[in-house]
Order: sequence, then structure tokens, then C-alpha cells
Amino acid sequence: MAVLGAKDIYNRDPLKMGRFYGSAGYNGPVIPVSNTSYKPTSSSFHTTNYFTSVTAATADANVARQLYTVSGKGGFLVLAFSGYPNSTSQNVAVTYVITVDGVATTVNLGASGAGGYLQGWLGTPTATIRGGTITNFSNPSFVTYLDHLGELGANGAQSSLANGTINYNAGNNSAWGHLLLPNLNQPTRNPQTCIRFETSLTVTVAVNYANNANTNNKTGGVLVRLDS
Repeated sequence: MAVLGAKDIYNRDPLKMGRFYGSAGYNGPVIPVSNTSYKPTSSSFHTTNYFTSVTAATADANVARQLYTVSGKGGFLVLAFSGYPNSTSQNVAVTYVITVDGVATTVNLGASGAGGYLQGWLGTPTATIRGGTITNFSNPSFVTYLDHLGELGANGAQSSLANGTINYNAGNNSAWGHLLLPNLNQPTRNPQTCIRFETSLTVTVAVNYANNANTNNKTGGVLVRLDS
């Protein structure tokens, strides 16, 4: 029976999902593990079973490759990430196609505008961490959050691109920070940051350079929570 005034709290539009560039080698997303952390340049980042699916297939420039597909099930897309270039000075452009219940939507992150082994992400970081490693969560000042301009601090500024993509590698990197990734509880904690699908989901990504370097460079993937 329908409830008067009830509202669907889920986001089904991929264009409303967060999007950002993070540096795989410097201030990009990390997975905290036993008082240390894994970043995308570490093979451990992709083999921790943190992500639902990862793929390291070689791809030509501007050619889409499939990161994930499922049919006959519902769930949430929490995160998606591309590979990163072999050169730290490479400016990148990343384009996703997210097909939700048979409807395809193109999400263009635009040009990165900065180097630093950048990879393009869909999703919303849980928090930003100042400092090179994650070792001291007992210090409240260690965890900081973005202000309305998307800035982490005087020496760790970011810039927002015209299409709404935040570039976490812009500005002065002398005070590196890291991004904490959400986990499978994100659809419960903050469902609007995820994409809800009822029967099927397919995620593809294309980058503007030939992705044929080592395995870590080529690897992209997703974090998905299925209903069952």
C-alpha cells in the first residue's frame, strides 16, 4: 500500500553522482590497512577485496572498456575508477557510460587540468586526511573536511572544473592529503551519493591516452552493493 507523502530517497541519475580526479601516486584515494594505507600505485590497492570488480585490460585511447555488468539484480553503484597514465605530467580526460536499468548516461569528467598520475572517479569520498600516511586517528586535527570551495587547506587547495568535477591534485601539493573511500555501508549512510538500479547495471570507461603500461596503471574498477 502506498504511503501518502512517501518519497523515493534514491538517486537514479548518474549525472548527479559525485565526480573527481585524484592522484594515484600522491594525494589520491587510499584504503586504510593496519596503521598504514594502500594507494592506487600499490598492487595491494586492487587485491584487498575492497572493490567488487577490477580489470586491468589494455585499452586504446578514447576506446570504452567495460568495468562491470550485472543483470537480474538490484543494488547500488558506490564507486567507479579509471586507470591512470604512465606519465605524471599527462593531463587526462575520462568519460564514463553508466547504463541503469537499460538507460545509458554519459558522464564526462572533462580535462583534468593537472598532472600527478591522475585517475577519474565517480562517487563521493567519506573524508579527506591531511598528511602523508594514516597512522594517528586519535588526533582530531588529523581529519579535515572540504569547505564550500572544495579546499583542504592553505597548502592543499583543489579546484572545481567547469563541469562539476573536483580536481584534488590542483594547487600546491607540499602538504599532501588523502581521500578516504566509502565502503559498502554508503547506500545506508548516504544513499544520495550512490546510484540505485533495480534490474541491471553496466559501467564502461574511456580515457584519452593508450592504457598499456603496467598492471596498476591499467586497472579500473567499481564498488557495488547488491541487494542479494
